[in-house]
Amino acid sequence: MHRITVSIFSMAALLLATAFIALAADFGEAPPFAGSEAPHSMNGRPMGPPPDGQDMPPKQGDGRMGPPPGGMMQKAELKGDYVLDEGSVSLNDRLFASHAEDTSAIWVKKDGRLAVVNPTIQTSGNTSSNEGSSFFGLNAAVLTSEGGQITLDKGTVSSTGSGANGLFATGKGSLIVAANLAIRATGNGGHGAMTSDEGTIVLERCTIFTTEAHGAPIATDRGGGTIDATDCQLSAKGEGSPLLYSTGVLNGTRLTGDAAISEAVVIEGKNYVTLNDCELTGHKNGAMIYQSFSGDADGFGGVLRMTGGSFTAKKGALLYVTNTDADVTLSGTKVEADSGILAKAAADRWGQAGSNGGRLRLKTERETMKGDLIAETGCSIDAELMDHTTLTGKTVNTGMKIDPTSKWEVTGPSSVSILTLIGEPNLERIHSHGFTVTYNAALPENNWLQGQSHPLPGGGTLQPRH
Repeated sequence: MHRITVSIFSMAALLLATAFIALAADFGEAPPFAGSEAPHSMNGRPMGPPPDGQDMPPKQGDGRMGPPPGGMMQKAELKGDYVLDEGSVSLNDRLFASHAEDTSAIWVKKDGRLAVVNPTIQTSGNTSSNEGSSFFGLNAAVLTSEGGQITLDKGTVSSTGSGANGLFATGKGSLIVAANLAIRATGNGGHGAMTSDEGTIVLERCTIFTTEAHGAPIATDRGGGTIDATDCQLSAKGEGSPLLYSTGVLNGTRLTGDAAISEAVVIEGKNYVTLNDCELTGHKNGAMIYQSFSGDADGFGGVLRMTGGSFTAKKGALLYVTNTDADVTLSGTKVEADSGILAKAAADRWGQAGSNGGRLRLKTERETMKGDLIAETGCSIDAELMDHTTLTGKTVNTGMKIDPTSKWEVTGPSSVSILTLIGEPNLERIHSHGFTVTYNAALPENNWLQGQSHPLPGGGTLQPRH
């Protein structure tokens, strides 16, 4: 272990770190749109399928999580080959390596400030604790904690051991800023860039590649944090390894990536993902928004906002919601669901049977969408077609709100809970193609239909059901 304390730091690196701390503080506040809450996995490997959570119901009254399973919050004993806990250091073209269990190649903590240009960073040791790796950064190749700060420009990070995350920032004020960096995490449970407990990571023009199970290129864990990524390429090959996994705040601009056998995006609890001009593909669902009751993320109401770019689901639904509320906005994003299911709200393995359905509010702007909206019994979808949006598909138990510039091309027998036509209630916005659409006549929001049947353009009928 090398402990270095130097009092003089490159002014450029110091200004950069200070700027990003301010940026992180701004990101740390939840975005100002509707949402709620959710969590993770009982085994400390958040990317994998969490437990059903039936032994951990929320506390009565506030809907928040009960205490985590015993032992999961014990602090890990962190180690590093290169450790900096005070002072400021600038280094160029250095090799940092660790091959021991539970040992980071670089660990900066407390008042340490490190700037490295073109490093080669390598670790191969395994973790002794999956929880320690996911919650506290044990065995991460590059680690900041307790307010430590690192800037990395160019170079490579390679971690091959189990639980070996590439970059990990944990604790308020802990910061990693990385640009032009290639990150490879190829061990089970190895994420590319990860935060917990309000840590912050800023990524620009990075490539992040993971290969094994429970390893997302970009992720947060217990206590959340913020990751802001721009112009990055992401790839995830393992089971339960989405491109982005949020129990905090994830912001992406011009990201590209493919999750070979998982979702592109997973949001757990009342947490957030905002994507601008990204091109992402999932091979299980496009996005899953859920609450597992594992204790890793509080509340209900994951929020996903996508503007521009493209979003593709090769299997499953483009949007899948279970055991939580979800608030999704799509604005000018090219969307595609090969299964033909655009959105599905369902009861699944998480939560208590009878009260674990999904509830989705979907707002769309300038969208051309093909696919069905399916809300299972005990679930709900409320879709808003706005600003020249066209939906081509059928619906099951879905609320529909359509503005005067938008339309619904019906492709099969459909049912709506509440039908709202903004402005003059003109049924010309619903092109039936000969199919019947039923509405819930018992709901007062549908009184304008007077409990009667109405002809629809294309030969179909809007009919009441009671």
